[in-house]
Amino acid sequence: MNTRAEVAKTLNVTENHLCRVLYGAKLRTLYHDFDIRKKSGKTRRISAPPIAIKSLQERLLIHMSLHYEPKPCVHGFAPGRSIVSNAIRHTRRRHVVNIDLKDFFPSIHIGRVVGLFQKHPFRYGKEAAETLAQICCRADGELPQGGVTSPIISNLVCRAMDNDLMLFARRCGLTYSRYADDLTFSTNHSELPDGLVNNVDGLLTPGDEIDAIIRSHKFEINRAKVTRRDRTERQSVTGITVNNFPNIRRSFVRKIEGALHAWAKYGYDAALTTYRDSFTKHERNANHLDKVIRGRLAYLKMVRGSNDFLYRRLVRRFNVLCSQDPIGIDEIGTLRPTRLHNTIPQIGGWKHWADMHAGSVFLLEIKTPEGDIHCGSGFHVGHGIIATAAHNVVDSRGATRQLSLICGENRISPAAVRTAIPNSDKIDVAALRVDQIAGTKIIPTQLRLPEIGEEVAAVGFPRIPQRNRTMVMHVGTVEALPTYYDGHRRFIQVSFQSGGGLSGGCLIDKAGFVVGVMIENVFMGGETTPDCSDESTDEGDSASEHQLKPLIHAAPARPYGQAVPIEYFDAILPTLWHAGASAMPIPERHESNTEGYLDVPN
Repeated sequence: MNTRAEVAKTLNVTENHLCRVLYGAKLRTLYHDFDIRKKSGKTRRISAPPIAIKSLQERLLIHMSLHYEPKPCVHGFAPGRSIVSNAIRHTRRRHVVNIDLKDFFPSIHIGRVVGLFQKHPFRYGKEAAETLAQICCRADGELPQGGVTSPIISNLVCRAMDNDLMLFARRCGLTYSRYADDLTFSTNHSELPDGLVNNVDGLLTPGDEIDAIIRSHKFEINRAKVTRRDRTERQSVTGITVNNFPNIRRSFVRKIEGALHAWAKYGYDAALTTYRDSFTKHERNANHLDKVIRGRLAYLKMVRGSNDFLYRRLVRRFNVLCSQDPIGIDEIGTLRPTRLHNTIPQIGGWKHWADMHAGSVFLLEIKTPEGDIHCGSGFHVGHGIIATAAHNVVDSRGATRQLSLICGENRISPAAVRTAIPNSDKIDVAALRVDQIAGTKIIPTQLRLPEIGEEVAAVGFPRIPQRNRTMVMHVGTVEALPTYYDGHRRFIQVSFQSGGGLSGGCLIDKAGFVVGVMIENVFMGGETTPDCSDESTDEGDSASEHQLKPLIHAAPARPYGQAVPIEYFDAILPTLWHAGASAMPIPERHESNTEGYLDVPN
């Protein structure tokens, strides 16, 4: 393109219309300026173009995108990339340095934009380049932050700077990325190069080399926003914690949980009044708490993924309160295991956790109609809620069993125990509400699926209650994560047996978190498939449909233990709310000293 007429033809408008928009109506002076509040409390000026100019910018953006290929280091305003892809490049690093460019968009004036269109990959004539620059810039010559074409233009203007910074990073053994005006460098080397940052009398300043590179490209470093964090501190890249994996601040999750709890307990209007000033002060939908929560859940999903257990737990709570427009989540059986992060070694190993959780695991005495006494286990997760196996609570006919809870010398009568089980009889978990134990210690839960080969332990009372009431810990490994052939129910198969009174006990990982509820002892029959009986069954017989076939063939016949992921227990809490206990808070979560899984209390 060389002329204004060719520009109009490319944008599929008439030349008269193009001249009228750019010169006749003075629309370039009519940008709508407004401020949005940043998390720091400061404001960011946004300049929204008039409708006519915005239409031209949208047409131009399509044309420019055909000539633009973002560099590997660029993650802002690039298709398929985001703040998450930017953060992933800097996870698990010894040092992370963040540098911010001052007045990023205003630094790109109309003269630089004209030069951009005259160079590769466009190589347009002077008249065409000036016309395109006028479409993209305000009347005062600034590139507006809020213009449709401003992001792609900023990336194109920064190409040469990105090249120089990538060469600098490669020479110094650094990883470099840029998201708009946020520059990030990271490394696993013990020391950072002097050319990157310097510490002068406790004040962190940019190094001479990095400062010279950025100045040579007509940008300036915002010296107040130069930060350096090592792995002992919270390392953040574009607002995402990167110490171990892309994560978010605990305070972000606390606000979501707090709003959901207030909504469930006091009603929507009261919760909106409470959180309008605090929870929604940076949000556009300040008068629509449900939209704010939905947006924050979408952000949580973007950072941690749709299969993240914390995200799924919060979505389930939201769906109970907003049942008319729920957020869809996948079946538990489709989830993949998650690696254990931030395990802090404890003196004494598993014995440490046995001692820590001793006051939180309960013996369940189960009295049959014939007067026999059986036993099971359960554990306290907070607010007087005990997790256990459903077959400890109801018998095969669906009748509620007579229970007593024993912890040390304390016995709780059956009349003080309230129970809740899932609507489906295929999930062997249940919740007991016992107000008398609300003040006792809890066992923190971690909503994740353990990996195969991970070391775990089961805690409970696998003994006949009249003979021995000693709590026992069985240590072993996760052998498999099988699912029933309906594809919806997932189990944790462990290397030790879980028979007797261990049913309902807790399965913990090496960090002391509960990851599952022990449910049964299953006999692995080697090459043969176990049958319900010697008689053949009809094709539609329900007993044969739900038979779990061997998952390991030609293996020695032996029993193994099974547990269900703790998320199945977490999933029945909305059932309790629907049953009329909507004010009941969710079980407490443990808040560790690291940026690991964000299982936090309300």
